[in-house]
Amino acid sequence: LVTAGLVAFGPLRGALERPNASAMQFWNSFTRTAQTGGRAIRFDDAAWKAQRSNERTGFSRAATDIGAFRTALLRDAIGAEPGRLDWKRDLAVSLDRLSSLQGRAGRGAEAVALAEESLALRRELVAAEPDRLDWKKGLAASLMRLSRLRERAGHGAEAEVLAEEDLALSRELV
Repeated sequence: LVTAGLVAFGPLRGALERPNASAMQFWNSFTRTAQTGGRAIRFDDAAWKAQRSNERTGFSRAATDIGAFRTALLRDAIGAEPGRLDWKRDLAVSLDRLSSLQGRAGRGAEAVALAEESLALRRELVAAEPDRLDWKKGLAASLMRLSRLRERAGHGAEAEVLAEEDLALSRELV
């Protein structure tokens, strides 16, 4: 897990000409946890904070790299404990954020693939616990996000089907 994390984080360290404080805080947290044999989730919060900070300050490449690292950590953690729905939800959120970053960077196909993966996870969460309103709310948001991406890509019929499913689910939630 630590080796996978180091490989995923490598491009970030090289991409930043002047590492900002949040990226360095994340790296320091990661290395401390790695040295103590900690699990991925312990430094997941630091990854999230660094990604958000980089996104707000215009370091979109750094935000993308941190998001990819966070996603890799969560995938590894879920591989070790596949029953952890909370981690699957966190992975769906990470995929949504990466999808947004890819879309803003003009990488529509990558954005769609990430949004589809997130949607599949959200469907899995609702299937596992159909009474959880938060899972359904996340599913509705993912449906709308993918609908918008499909519409931008010129796939109006697919976008409409997704939007209709979102609308039906949103009405159920009200």
